Amino acid sequence: MKKFYLALATLVAIASLFTSCSTVNRLLERCEFQAAYELAYRRANKTPDRLMRVGAPRYEQFIAAYAAVQAYDLSEANDLAARPGTAKYDPLFERYDQLLNRSEDILRLAPTAARFDHYRDLAPDRLFQQREAARLAAGAHYLALVNEELPAARTGDKPSARRAFELHDNIAYFLPERTAELTPQRDSLRDIGTLRVWLMAEEGYHHGLLIDYLSRREPRAEGWTEVTTRPAAGDRIDREVALAIGELSVRDYGITSSTEEHEKEILDYVEKKKEKVKINDTTWVEKIVEIEHYKKIYASITTYEQRIDARLDGELAFYPPGAYEAEFLRPLGATYRWSHEYVRITGNPKALTFCPIEGDPRTPPAEATIREETVKDIIRRAEAYILERYRTTPAPHDHALN
Repeated sequence: MKKFYLALATLVAIASLFTSCSTVNRLLERCEFQAAYELAYRRANKTPDRLMRVGAPRYEQFIAAYAAVQAYDLSEANDLAARPGTAKYDPLFERYDQLLNRSEDILRLAPTAARFDHYRDLAPDRLFQQREAARLAAGAHYLALVNEELPAARTGDKPSARRAFELHDNIAYFLPERTAELTPQRDSLRDIGTLRVWLMAEEGYHHGLLIDYLSRREPRAEGWTEVTTRPAAGDRIDREVALAIGELSVRDYGITSSTEEHEKEILDYVEKKKEKVKINDTTWVEKIVEIEHYKKIYASITTYEQRIDARLDGELAFYPPGAYEAEFLRPLGATYRWSHEYVRITGNPKALTFCPIEGDPRTPPAEATIREETVKDIIRRAEAYILERYRTTPAPHDHALN
């Protein structure tokens, strides 16, 4: 391995003679091998095949960066492979995958420089076999972790079920060929890990309306919490929440108005009369003089606002499944607001600097409509509160290289 790394390092030094002023070479000097390779690869991809030849700057940059990053990653892969345990196979798979992709890159962009006969460890067929072995071993590693969680999960332990479910994402990544086989177990873990809350109607005002709307609601879920209003037979219920509502209170119903007064001075008429005007000491002439007479005109703009402000108060009672005594109570309320504005103009519209469009009053919503909307709203608020109270979100997992 040391001889191999030395050979590639020598190749880097030789190639750098052709790239002494390049950004790629500066990245190599700072040991930023991955960045150097990505830049050299982009440049090589844009270079016509006829210009990608030995001695050409972009050709030599690509070879130098390839040699450096492959030597570094192969050394890292060998170190990983020598570690004990099975957790190493996840990052090892990623290393082999990158090594394989770059070996395929050089075959496409600079095949004469690949030299896999001398550097067998970088041959695509060998790297493919190593990547496959690491993939299967990584999948087996995560399967073993799932199996450690299964006994507790099958007793209903939600944290164990959630951890096992999240590990299935890794299994699906490394062992996609077993997805169909493992889907039932994954779905079962999802179900066990989910906190299912049954939102039901309690006796009180508008009970029939509340039952009607609850019976038509679809389940809502966020993270590991699900609120259902009509559980199917056999569904496991972890919490029961009863919603009771009071009488609808229409707190403000009527019309208010505000008036703006406007005035403007306009020309009323022009009076013409004769006047004698002295021209000089002895001469007077008669002249027609126009006298403008003005008057004030007035107008008012009255804005009317129709409004309804209603409220529906309720209460949530939280119970363990089958219990008769609530764990705690939570007050809840919903509001309904409706308004409509329209304008009326009186007086002389010419007194206005602007002329708003006049409107008409509207028929306000019926009390039955207000009641229905507030009942729907209080159900939505109840679901939102339950989801917020029991919110738990699965932690994301990514496949890091290290």
